[in-house]
Amino acid sequence: GFRDVGVAGHPEGSKAIGEERVEQALRGKAAFAEKADFNLYFATQFGFDPQPFIDWEAATNAKGIKLPIHVGMPGPAKLTQLAKFAMLCGVGASMRMLTTRTSAMASLLSAQAPDDMVTALAKHKGSNAQSRFKKIHFFAFGGVVDRKSTRLNSSHITISYAVFCL
Repeated sequence: GFRDVGVAGHPEGSKAIGEERVEQALRGKAAFAEKADFNLYFATQFGFDPQPFIDWEAATNAKGIKLPIHVGMPGPAKLTQLAKFAMLCGVGASMRMLTTRTSAMASLLSAQAPDDMVTALAKHKGSNAQSRFKKIHFFAFGGVVDRKSTRLNSSHITISYAVFCL
C-alpha cells in the first residue's frame, strides 16, 4: 500500500469552496491523519510569496494541526499560463505580490528556480526548529522541471504534472 499520501493545503484559501469549507476540510484531514495507517502530509497550492505559507503554518499549528507541509511552487511555465492557474487556484494574493516585485517577475520569466522563495522558506525553517516544512512541491503545468537547476537535494523535491484546484 501507500506509505505517504498528500492532501490539499490552501495557505491562500480557495475561492471555489470558500473559507468555511476549507476550514472543515482542514480539520477533517487532520482527524483522518490520526486514524490512517499511512503518513499524511499537506501538498499546498502553489504560490509566489513565502509569507502566506509561513502564516498558514503558524495558523495550523495554533489549531493543533501537525501534518508535515510540502510547499507548492510553480515550475517553468509561460507567464500567461501561470496567471491563469493562479486565478483558478485562488493564489491571487501571491500573483499580485509577484507583479509588484520585478526581480521575482524576472526570475519567473526566465523559468529558473524560485530562489527568493526557497531562500525565505529555508531561513524560516532554519530559525524555527519545529517548522513543518518538509519538501518543495513543484507544479510543472505540462513543462519539464530540471531538478539539477533547483540547487536542492532531489529528496526534498516532488513534482506534480497535473493541477486540480478545489
